Amino acid sequence: MSIQKINIHQLTKLSDTTQAFRPGQIIQGKIIKLFPNNKAQIQLGSQQMVAQLEAALEVGARYHFQVQGGDKVVYLKVVGESLKLNSQMNLVDLLQQLGLKQSKLSESLVQGLLNNKIPFDKQQLQRALPLLEGAPNKVLAHTVLHKMIASKLPITKSTFQALYTRMDGTFSANLSELQGVLQRTDGIQPIHKQTLMNQITQFTGIKTDSEVKQIIQLSQNPSVFNLLKATGSISRDMQFSEWSNQVKMFLTGDTSSAKLDFPKVATAIEQLVQNQGILKQNASSILGKWGETLHTSIAKGVPISDNQFSRLQLEIQQNIGNQNRSNPIQNTPMDLRNLVIDLEILANTQINKDSEQLIQQTIKNQFLEQVSNVLHHTGLQYEKSIVDEKLDQTNTLKGLLLQLIQQADGNVQDQASKLLHFINGMQLQSLSETDNFLQASLLIPSEKLGLKQDMEISFEGQKNEAGEINPDYCRIVFYLDLQQLQKTVIDMNVQKRNISITILNDQEISGLTKSFKPLLKEGLERINYQLSTITCKPLTNHEEKEIYSKKKEKQQASYRGVDFRI
Repeated sequence: MSIQKINIHQLTKLSDTTQAFRPGQIIQGKIIKLFPNNKAQIQLGSQQMVAQLEAALEVGARYHFQVQGGDKVVYLKVVGESLKLNSQMNLVDLLQQLGLKQSKLSESLVQGLLNNKIPFDKQQLQRALPLLEGAPNKVLAHTVLHKMIASKLPITKSTFQALYTRMDGTFSANLSELQGVLQRTDGIQPIHKQTLMNQITQFTGIKTDSEVKQIIQLSQNPSVFNLLKATGSISRDMQFSEWSNQVKMFLTGDTSSAKLDFPKVATAIEQLVQNQGILKQNASSILGKWGETLHTSIAKGVPISDNQFSRLQLEIQQNIGNQNRSNPIQNTPMDLRNLVIDLEILANTQINKDSEQLIQQTIKNQFLEQVSNVLHHTGLQYEKSIVDEKLDQTNTLKGLLLQLIQQADGNVQDQASKLLHFINGMQLQSLSETDNFLQASLLIPSEKLGLKQDMEISFEGQKNEAGEINPDYCRIVFYLDLQQLQKTVIDMNVQKRNISITILNDQEISGLTKSFKPLLKEGLERINYQLSTITCKPLTNHEEKEIYSKKKEKQQASYRGVDFRI
C-alpha cells in the first residue's frame, strides 16, 4: 500500500471536516485543479476541499484515499495507483491492497459503497462479508449493509438481523403470523399465551363490539344500505326491511339469529366513507366511457364482446374494486344491467354529513389508539426504561416475546424471534438526532384503519429549547397504501406555522382534495396553524418520484447529517 499523504483543509468549517472523516475509512476522490505551492482542489464524494499535496498526483485522475488520524487537519493516504477506466480492475486492486479475499460478493459490496459515496473501512468489510454470504436475499442484504455502514452502526449479526427483518416484511404480517402459530400450538403456559395474544390483538384489525355496533347503526340509513349492495358487501337480493331486522337483532345482542358477518360489514362501511369521493368520481368516469355500450347491450339482450368485457372488468377492479362480491359479475345482459345500477348508485349517492362525521371520528379514534399502542405497548423504550428503572416493560410486546423465546421451541420460537428482530429494527430506525436536528419515524399496523400495508410517518425538524421537534418549523411525511388510491405520499411542510401540503399519487385527485380543503383549513385554524397550499403531483414520472423510496430509506437507515449521502 502506498504511503503518499495529503493534508486536507476543507473550504467550509474545519470542525465539520474533522467530524466527517474517521481514521481507516476508504473514500474515492478526484483531483480537480492544481494550485501553486503544491496545493490542489480535490473532490471527495459530494464535497470539494483544498489539499496540501505531499505526493505527486495528476489533475483529473481518481484515487482511493484512506483517512489517517489528525487533530484539526485530516490526512489522506493514497491507496494504490490512480484509478483505471476498468472499474473491475480497480475493485480487484483495492481488495488486494486491503488484504481482502476477492469474490463476486465482495466486489459487488465494495462497488455499491463506492457508487453511493459511502466511506468504509477494512474492519467493516471483514464483518459485513460473512453476513452477506449467509443472507438468503443478497439484494436486500446489500441494501441493509450499505445502510449500516453509512449510519456507522455496529456490523454485528444482531443488528443485521434486526434491519434485514424490518425491511423484509411488515409489522402487521409478522403479528398475524405469530398470532396464527400461537393459536395452533399447545404446551405454552396459558397465562403467558393469553397475555401475549391480548397484546397482539391490540394491533390487529379486530374491532371491539362497541365499535362495530356504533358503525352498524349507520347502515339503517337507506343510502348506506344501497352503497353496501352496490359494492357487493351485502347481497343484491336483500330487501331493506330484512336488513333492518338483521341490524336490530345484532344491536340488541340477539347474535344467534343474525345471519351476517357484521364486523366485516362495519369495515366495509368505513371503507365506503373513506373512499366515497374517489368511488363517486371513478363510477362517473366508467359510466361516461362505457354507458352507451352497456345500454345498447342491455337493450338488445346480448352480451358485449369478450375483449370489451375483459377491459371493463379490469377497470372495475382497478377503480371500484369487487373484492367483497361473492358472485363476480358475468357477461350477461342481466349482470350488465345490475352493474349499471351499481355504478349509478355509486356516482349519485351521498352519505349524509352526520354519518360521515361519526365514521371519521371513529377512524380518528382508532388511529390515535394505534399510535398509542405502538408508542407504549411495543417496547420501543424497553432497554431505556430498564436502565432508568422507570416503567415496567415486561408486559410490552417485546418483553413478552423475550419470555416466550426462552420457554418455547420450534416454529413458535422461530416466529417469535422474527417478530423480535422486527421490533429491534424499528427501534434502530425510530430516532436520529444531532445537536440541532431531530428525525423520528413511526410504523403503525393499519389493518384496523382499512389500509393495505403498514402506515409509516416521518417527522423531522430543528430542535426547540426542550430538545423536541419545533412545531413551528418541521416536516411530516405520511406513506400510505390505500384501498382505492393505492400508494400515496402526503408531504407536509410547516414554516412559521404555515402549512403547505404536497400529495403524491398516480390518480387524478385534485378535485377530491378541493372538497376536503375547507374542512382541513378549519381544523388547522383551531390549533393555530394556517393552510397555505395543497398541491397534487404524480408519484411516478415526476422529478420527485423518488421521494417515496428515498424517504423510506432514510427512515430505515435513521441516517442524517453525515458527510456522504446516499
